[in-house]
Amino acid sequence: MFESPVECTPDSVDLIRTWVPHIAMSLFFLSFGSQKFSDAMWVRIFEQIGFGDWLVGAWIFFLNSPGSALFPAIILALLIALGLRTRRA
Repeated sequence: MFESPVECTPDSVDLIRTWVPHIAMSLFFLSFGSQKFSDAMWVRIFEQIGFGDWLVGAWIFFLNSPGSALFPAIILALLIALGLRTRRA
């Protein structure tokens, strides 16, 4: 009459499917983010702008290159959506 709930334990394939994309994208963002502080080109660009290196909006408003700012933002939004979806599942 009453069935006991089946406890789902993730197997190794589920763990790999969940964590590998998270780790890969984290490394991707860390790699490109660290370039902002170490690459001489980025240092010169932020010095020319006259703002701190935290101002990502500079790509849109001062450098007239909104695509350079939107591409990482789109990837980040997709990753957040993927992360929320995998946590709900």
